[in-house]
Amino acid sequence: MNTTLEQPALAFSSVATFTEALLTSEGGDSLAEALGVIGEQLAAHSIHMWSLQASSGDTLERVSSWPTDVEDTAPTCISVSVLPSEIEARLRLGDAVEMPNDMRTRHTMNQQDELGLCWAPMMSKGDLTGVLCARRERSRGVWTEAELSLMRATASVISTWTQRMEEAKEALERAGELGQILTHIEEAVFKTDASGQITYLNNSWERLLDLEPSACVGHSLVEYVDPLDHSGLVSRFLPLLREEVTFCRMKLRLLNSSKAQRWVELFARRIYSEDGVFLGATGTLRDFSEERWEQKLRREHARDEGMRGFASKLSHELNNILQVTLVSLELARGDLEAIIGEAPLKDDPLVDVHAGLERVRQVSAELNAFAQGSHTNALVGMSRAIDSAVERARALAPTAKVEVELPGMLWRGKGDERQIALALEHLVLNAMESSSDPQVNVSALNVNVSALDVGVTEHGMLPGDYACVLVRDDGHGMSSNTLERAWEPFETFKPGRRGMGLSVARAVASSHNGALIMRTTPGLGTSAAFYIPRHPESSVAGSPSPFYKRSGKKILLADDEPRVRTTLSKALRREGYDVTSVEDGATALAKLAGDDSYDLAIFDYIMPGLHGLPMLELVRARYEDLPILVCTGDRLGAQSVTRAFHDVPVLLKPYSVSQIKALLMELLS
Repeated sequence: MNTTLEQPALAFSSVATFTEALLTSEGGDSLAEALGVIGEQLAAHSIHMWSLQASSGDTLERVSSWPTDVEDTAPTCISVSVLPSEIEARLRLGDAVEMPNDMRTRHTMNQQDELGLCWAPMMSKGDLTGVLCARRERSRGVWTEAELSLMRATASVISTWTQRMEEAKEALERAGELGQILTHIEEAVFKTDASGQITYLNNSWERLLDLEPSACVGHSLVEYVDPLDHSGLVSRFLPLLREEVTFCRMKLRLLNSSKAQRWVELFARRIYSEDGVFLGATGTLRDFSEERWEQKLRREHARDEGMRGFASKLSHELNNILQVTLVSLELARGDLEAIIGEAPLKDDPLVDVHAGLERVRQVSAELNAFAQGSHTNALVGMSRAIDSAVERARALAPTAKVEVELPGMLWRGKGDERQIALALEHLVLNAMESSSDPQVNVSALNVNVSALDVGVTEHGMLPGDYACVLVRDDGHGMSSNTLERAWEPFETFKPGRRGMGLSVARAVASSHNGALIMRTTPGLGTSAAFYIPRHPESSVAGSPSPFYKRSGKKILLADDEPRVRTTLSKALRREGYDVTSVEDGATALAKLAGDDSYDLAIFDYIMPGLHGLPMLELVRARYEDLPILVCTGDRLGAQSVTRAFHDVPVLLKPYSVSQIKALLMELLS
């Protein structure tokens, strides 16, 4: 027992100090020992106390009395309503009061009239939950402040102890409820110590990995992670155990009892003791296999659709800006040459401007490929697309070592050859930059994919024939976590790069009903398999009918973008054309109806009001001999025109003056 309790209780001047001393006594039942000391003090002062605590309604029932060896004639219970109102009010304020010595009170308390009575409140969370009663010989006179202090201290001890016991009971009940939740919760819940060893697992661990939780406690969490994801776990989870980050979230693969993979999302955060000592980590493992994996794919698809919509609008705006800028640049160069003659300028700044615009044109093409994909069934020479991609990649990285091995009879693909070549270019460039001096190999083969192949089960390919292009390197490789992040548009791990490569390549493969399958191992390089469906060559359509030919130079131009109309009209007039420009399809039809002397019409595909295929169908129905040229930055619209009209050529924005000039000469020659 604490030596403080050996001092006389009445010597304590502070109720708080007295209560704390009692409740912090060492060993055994602290409350019983504390009340034993109080009982000794009471006996020394001929005081007998008993406690009445609320049980139900307004009834106060006796719980115990001290000292216990004194004959007790205290009431078993009393009603709160018998308390005088002024006494009850003082008790609720926490004051100990001497009870009036009237007959009614003595009768209620079952006490002799020569005894003096004193009451002290027992409080819990601000409420009056009981009363501590005391009696002594009335001959001792008025209750002293020391005696009242003892009353208050004793009441406080009992109240505090009772409240703590109730809180402990509630905590135990909550712990039981929490245990039930942890037992039946779907996610696996874990705890580790500061070294990463598992200290707790709930039953969902067994449902997830078919491993007994008790057999896994004491082992390191990394033991159950696929070796391919060890680096990802170390890079994310280890900083948590070092207290460098507050929480971590990652997707990784665990191995079950049969060493089969289970995809999970791990979420963990640091935990501390009440004293602020770092204990380790706790978190959950959410299963992403099977139907959860399908839900994740649907969410990612919805997100990708939103990003593609944004990329499509951005590409459209870039094409309009590029169209105006490129044409204006050509006009400026022509004006400059007219002033200074044929001699080239030294350090011509327009060369750098043009190079910058060409780079922006490439970015716009990437955005367009990522956003719109392929909606055409054109015949694609896969060997030609591969050669074009490798040639462009070598121009950007001339020192890289690239070997190309193509079969003599590679199947031709179905889709958009320009997009396929762009996707392959990105894959080759990605391989070229896999290390400081990589060896890159580009090969191809004809593949028949069956319903049981992994490409069908994991990547959504349909069974059938495919032309497959393989791009391999012996570079640094990537972890699974790095590869997953690399699919994100604009995510990059290479200085100075935009990071659109893999996202564009996968978008092109997906829109062609093919697939891009990556295999990579840290330190051992990366391989990419790019699948494009084989074209059913027997169904290739015949050659389109020839364009209508005229000899005049009167042109109707319809485009909703004012800057495009202004710059293109200026450029064409310098070439000797008579140009009338309008801002929409309805106005263009009105112009054609009022003047039959137009030799050719140039239309944008997307304009306010009447536009697109309905507008072209009306023009063709009314003016079947009128040559039409569609100039647009919308790739889907361009493909729609190509499928619907064999005699309507399409020029994709941004185009140069020389390109449209050559096409107009062909149409009007």
